[in-house]
Amino acid sequence: MTLQSFKNLSPKQKRRALLHKGIYLAERTTASFSVFLFKVEDFFVELFFIRENDEIAGLRPVQEPKIVRHYNLGKQSSLALTH
Repeated sequence: MTLQSFKNLSPKQKRRALLHKGIYLAERTTASFSVFLFKVEDFFVELFFIRENDEIAGLRPVQEPKIVRHYNLGKQSSLALTH
């Protein structure tokens, strides 16, 4: 699956693809969200989860490996993901 093919999926299909093909990497929190980072083949997906009402707010596919800098990953893990 490519980044573009993921972007072309419906929201339901994106969630299903993330469930079946995504590898969970890390989590970070903001004032309103828990944000989960997944790797799907050669791109990343952030899942935004509204903590207040336990709902998925959205998915954001990202090609840029620098996205891992927003997460507290060990140095070795971070280096492996960006190369």
